[in-house]
Amino acid sequence: MLAPPAINTSDSHALQQQCQNIGIQFCKDSIQILGSMIANDNKCIVNFVKDKLQEQSRFLSLLSHRRMNKQYALQLLIKDVVPTLGYLSQTIEPGLLRQAATDFDIEIIRVFCNIGNIDYDMLPYHKREQINLKISKGGFGLRRNIQISPCSYFANMYDILNDISNMFPHDVHDKTLSSAPVKYIKTQLNELLRNELLPMGVTIEKLHAMHVDLLDVTLFADEQHMQVCSKLAKANDIQNSDNIKTITTSLQHTLTQLVDIENERILIQQLKSNEHLSFDYAAYMDVCENHSRRWITLDCSNPVYQLFNNEIEVCIQNHLGVQFHKGLQGRTCMCGSSFEEDPNHFLSCVSRLNEHIIHRHDLIKQTIAKNMEILKIQTQIEPTTLLHDNIMQAENVRPDIAVYKDPTAVLIDVTVINATNPSNIRKYGNKVVSECTKQIANTDFMNEQRTKNITVKQLRAVDDAENRKIVKYASLSCDNKMEFDPVVLTTRGTVGYHTFNFTNGIDYTLEAEYNPTWKSHMFNCITVALARGNAKCVKAGLRLMAKHDATHNKQYAHMFLHNILPSTASSSLRPAMQLYDDVASTDSDSGSD
Repeated sequence: MLAPPAINTSDSHALQQQCQNIGIQFCKDSIQILGSMIANDNKCIVNFVKDKLQEQSRFLSLLSHRRMNKQYALQLLIKDVVPTLGYLSQTIEPGLLRQAATDFDIEIIRVFCNIGNIDYDMLPYHKREQINLKISKGGFGLRRNIQISPCSYFANMYDILNDISNMFPHDVHDKTLSSAPVKYIKTQLNELLRNELLPMGVTIEKLHAMHVDLLDVTLFADEQHMQVCSKLAKANDIQNSDNIKTITTSLQHTLTQLVDIENERILIQQLKSNEHLSFDYAAYMDVCENHSRRWITLDCSNPVYQLFNNEIEVCIQNHLGVQFHKGLQGRTCMCGSSFEEDPNHFLSCVSRLNEHIIHRHDLIKQTIAKNMEILKIQTQIEPTTLLHDNIMQAENVRPDIAVYKDPTAVLIDVTVINATNPSNIRKYGNKVVSECTKQIANTDFMNEQRTKNITVKQLRAVDDAENRKIVKYASLSCDNKMEFDPVVLTTRGTVGYHTFNFTNGIDYTLEAEYNPTWKSHMFNCITVALARGNAKCVKAGLRLMAKHDATHNKQYAHMFLHNILPSTASSSLRPAMQLYDDVASTDSDSGSD
């Protein structure tokens, strides 16, 4: 039992004696109950929250440890660390959580930067905002607790309002002391809505727009009646769901979703309004597509989907559109391209890294063929038996894969493009995204044809690449009476409209016989192949830069190789380090500086 703050000493002793007689714990200042804290002094609650978060410091340090697998570390950070304040945010006022939540959010971003080998101090503000967005919006799901806590507390307070109202059924018109509990809760709801939720973009109109059935309930604030939104018990997702959620869960999800939408709107507006952020805008739109974020949610317990640490680093850096290495700041590639204009230039540097770009292309091509063969669908890599005319032979028009399925065959050509290179940025400007209505036709497991129209957004660079491939192979596919499907991916994993259309006609009975989720498995394997290919391009690019610097600037090369490059990549750069040592020893023997 917690003693009231205004109780005098004599009454306190008497109450304490009665609690001892009946075996109840008596507390004067604070009491910890059901995993939360109730206290007469707010400082006790603040210290309690700090102690709870301090328990996570050891876990956070382990996630940043050099021997920790970074793929596991990223998923643990998203799924286990971020929800740490979930329960406390429902039971403790947001104002008491604010400072601790802010510090915890910063620590989470720092750990994330360590996992991705990113310099936290050099990370722009809009990149940090992108990290905080949920995964489906192009972020990493590291939502800020300082924004989640008001949503959670509001939802929980409203959930208990009905129970308290039932305990005081005449409170709505009662002005006596018995109305204090209900009046206090309604006042808290009004203050949260006005001071916390409205500034984050949560409005009654937006709740109505999300098809939430709202009932108006009179809330009191400063003895004045106010009408606010409430009562989400009749929300559509609760009515139509077999697994009924609580009001708290539904309302919290709705409020958090509105906050996410507002954060995304602010980020896009910031990126589009600043011409110096045109690359960042294009890079952000590139990762908003479903396939581009598959690598984040891969089941890393499956050996097929496991990525090495340097591959995860490249995935994170490429996803955010930041430099692959802080040693590349303000520099240019040996081909003359600036890393400031295109931080991800290594992924498409044909003049210097063409061998590794071809290797990435072959990895994706072989992955598609292998998954088709698992389903016992005949494939042929780079078929040579197709009918060609003289022009096609001169232009070396040859598809990557031929897939022979009933009742026809499909020619496939794989292309990986850098949608955010300077030429595409200059060509499209802020209009890097196009919209169209696409008709989807699927055959379900009952062999019934179903079609639906959806609005699809796609990068214009991907759209143009698909159209070029379709025109290029139109004559070849017509002469051989085959279909043609271009497989166009960006370096971040975004796919085009026509990509993987060849999978729609595969027999569903065959699918169920071998693997009911084979299509998702194939997409995951392609994601892994793309990540591995990108990492090889980056490692090769850093190695070439190191060799170049070792030849022309020994002092800079020493810093670049031994102080800047991460330890995870040192083994791959031993040839460059050996080259530097050879150059240094030769100069010392000759007596040169």
